[in-house]
Amino acid sequence: FLYDLSFQVKDDMDPADVTAIDTALADAGAKATSLRTESVTAEGASASEDCALMVPLDPEEFTSFIALRDPATGAALSVPESGAVVTEKLAEMLDLSPGDEITLTDGENRQATVAVVAIAENYLSHFVVLSPDAYRAAFSEDAAVNQYIVNLPDGADDAAKDALAESLTAIGGVS
Repeated sequence: FLYDLSFQVKDDMDPADVTAIDTALADAGAKATSLRTESVTAEGASASEDCALMVPLDPEEFTSFIALRDPATGAALSVPESGAVVTEKLAEMLDLSPGDEITLTDGENRQATVAVVAIAENYLSHFVVLSPDAYRAAFSEDAAVNQYIVNLPDGADDAAKDALAESLTAIGGVS
């Protein structure tokens, strides 16, 4: 991960709260990207495992906050328009390779099957990454933002982090 902090927001956040978040981030000189994260169960042909589904609203910007790399070559991976990027350990546990299909079951028991496009290096936790278009195709709805990941300016100290955290937690839509 290449970010300094993250925070959750309510699914039904008021537009004024979005503006307040943008202002707090700008005032701190921070750069941020928004995404949808949720717990899902991923199922391959031989097993299933709980993991986090990540849907960055701006897939290009996302890779400057979370590095997706090919485990064999170290080459940077992008978030594909369709299909999924699956982290290496999850792919091993579910016996998945690019071209295989993975079934995702969300907290509302909705299921979606997507093609595995790439495997990404990762050492902790299990993730599946979909683009907004892939999420829409899989779950028949847009991905609602519920998380921001943030980079503070170079040299930002603990006081700057604390000040930003205080500003953000004062906003009603931040949970």
